[in-house]
Amino acid sequence: MARAIKNIANDAQMTEAALVERSGAVGEAGRDEFACLTFPAGRRGAVFSFSGSRGSVMRRGHWHTEWEINLVVRGRAVYAAAGERVELQRGSLLWLLPSQAHVLLEHSSSLEMYIVVVDPALLMGLVDSSAFEPWQGWLSGQSVPTRVLHRVLSERASSALAGLCGALRQGFRGEVEAEGRGAGHYEAGLVWLAAEAWRTYTQASDRPAASHLHPAVEAAVDWLDRHAHEPEADDLDALARRCHVSRPHLSRLFHRQTGQTLTAFRTGRRVQRFLGLIEGQAVRSMTEAAYAAGFGSYAQAFRSVKAATGQGPREHLRRETLA
Repeated sequence: MARAIKNIANDAQMTEAALVERSGAVGEAGRDEFACLTFPAGRRGAVFSFSGSRGSVMRRGHWHTEWEINLVVRGRAVYAAAGERVELQRGSLLWLLPSQAHVLLEHSSSLEMYIVVVDPALLMGLVDSSAFEPWQGWLSGQSVPTRVLHRVLSERASSALAGLCGALRQGFRGEVEAEGRGAGHYEAGLVWLAAEAWRTYTQASDRPAASHLHPAVEAAVDWLDRHAHEPEADDLDALARRCHVSRPHLSRLFHRQTGQTLTAFRTGRRVQRFLGLIEGQAVRSMTEAAYAAGFGSYAQAFRSVKAATGQGPREHLRRETLA
C-alpha cells in the first residue's frame, strides 16, 4: 500500500503511487484495483510529474473516480488501458476516465511526463459549452468513450500545455500559498488546465491508432500484474492455461503486443514490488523484500533492479530518500 502524502506541492517528482491512500476494492470484471486518491488541504486534484530516469514505479493495474490527463514531455511509454495497447511518445496527450482501468507496461529511462488528476465534479461548470459536449455523458456516467482518448500534439501546443502544467505545479506551491488564496484558486487552475488540455486535444490532427489487446494477452497482463510475486507465477505453462491458449502461442502474442517477453514482464512487476517494499519500509531487510517480491534470492533481486533502474537497491533507496 502506498504512503499517503502530506503536501503534493512540495514534491518535485511525484508518482501516482504517492497519491494513493488505500486500495483494494475490486474493479470491473473483478480484476483491476480501485485506487482511492487523497489530496491535501481539501484540494480535489493535483498536477505532478513522473520521471523515468529515477527508476520511478507506477501502481499496478487500477482505476479511480478522478479524471486523469497524461502529457509526455519527452521519452516514450506504453500503457495497457481499457483493453488497448497505447504507445505514448513526445507530445502525447492521453485522457483516462474513471471507467478505464490502466497500467504502465513499460517506459524509457528518458520519460518525462506530467500527470493531472482532477475530481470530475470540478469540471461540471464546463459542460454547458458546446466545446465540451462529449463531457456531459461522461461526467454523468451515462456514456463512456468507445476508445482510449489519445492524440499527439504539435510541438507548439505540447510546449504551451507543458508550461501550464509546470506553472500550476510550481506557482501555486509558492505565490498562491504565500498570498493565502488557498485551495479555491488551485482548483480554478485545475479547471483551466483541463479546459486547455481538451481544446488542444480536439485541435490535434495526429491520432495514433491504438491496438486492441488479445484477450489472452490482457488476461496475462492482469494476472501477472497481481500475482507476479507468488510462486505460481513461475509456472508460465499454467499461466497459459489460465488464458486458454498454449504457452508458445501466448508467448508470441504477448511479445508481439507488449514488446516484452512474459519473463521480462513478470520480472518487471517483481522489481516494482521489491522497490515499493523497501521504499515503504514494509520489511525488515533487503533479503526479506526480495523473497516477498517473488525473487529466489537477494542477489537475483539486485541484478534485476540494477538492470531496470541502472542502480542497485541501496543506491536507489538513497536517491529516493534525498529526492
